[in-house]
Amino acid sequence: NEVARDVIDPQTKVSVAERWRARLVMDAKAEDRKEARDRRDLRISALGSGSDFTPFLQHLGIASLNLGYGGEDDGGEYHSIYDSFDLYTRFKDPTFEYGIALAQTVGRAELRLAEADVLPFEFTAFADTLSRYVTEVGKLADDMRDETEETSRRLRDRTYQLAADPKQVEVPPSPRPSVPYISLAAPCPWRRRRPSTSCSWPRNAA
Repeated sequence: NEVARDVIDPQTKVSVAERWRARLVMDAKAEDRKEARDRRDLRISALGSGSDFTPFLQHLGIASLNLGYGGEDDGGEYHSIYDSFDLYTRFKDPTFEYGIALAQTVGRAELRLAEADVLPFEFTAFADTLSRYVTEVGKLADDMRDETEETSRRLRDRTYQLAADPKQVEVPPSPRPSVPYISLAAPCPWRRRRPSTSCSWPRNAA
């Protein structure tokens, strides 16, 4: 976030952070829009998986960061025959201004990490983000369960057949297995030995 506030966006001549915030506000859902406007440090999106950082992040648990600039759309030419230098110079960054901006961004980030007495990692923000992920996964399971139960009920009640046009061939969906309830609570390592103990962190743990 600090680096983004110091680098100027080539097109709009405002800070990268300011333009980044504007894009977040435009893309945010209604419940997230206030945070996108008011939060001091903007949330860094999840890396996902399937790229060069996968061995470090998903397999070794090493903190990883992917810095880059993108357009107003997702493109679509990645890993195709159109993903070429000609496309880059004609459509992506004809003046190479964003290549310069990226070098400024990465360079600042690397220098600040290298020169810092204490690495500037916000672990409270990390914990907050993980909490959001847990909530999202739980909601995803609940939504899938509700949808599956609704589909099963429509099949039992013959809702699909009764609502369909008899003159058209429409095949109802196949029954789906029930979505199990899952617990995302972290296991308590010492409760296995003493089931009656509390799961609060013991005082002598280091």
